[in-house]
Amino acid sequence: MPLIRENLVWKINDGFLARIGIDPWNGCGGKHLLSKALIKHLNSLEIKFLADIANPLNTPILDQRWKSAIQINLPPHWHQEWTDYINSLSKSHIRIKQGPDELI
Repeated sequence: MPLIRENLVWKINDGFLARIGIDPWNGCGGKHLLSKALIKHLNSLEIKFLADIANPLNTPILDQRWKSAIQINLPPHWHQEWTDYINSLSKSHIRIKQGPDELI
């Protein structure tokens, strides 16, 4: 079971199950973690899941855009960590769509 648990990742669909900064997603390449302090701050803003940071207003048909550090009002000392995280999401070519996220 530990071997299986260590190799499970989320296939992102609607983004309401994969937790930001904690859960790996398909294609993340191990770049899914955020500092505990940043996760705690995001939780205080009620930002917990990938769906919470999807930016539907700025999303072309074939690409998913994500909210920037400024859009979610992060203090400047977390901007670089957040930018790196968003870049990892973008490189994974995740697209928010209908249906629940799935563990694979």
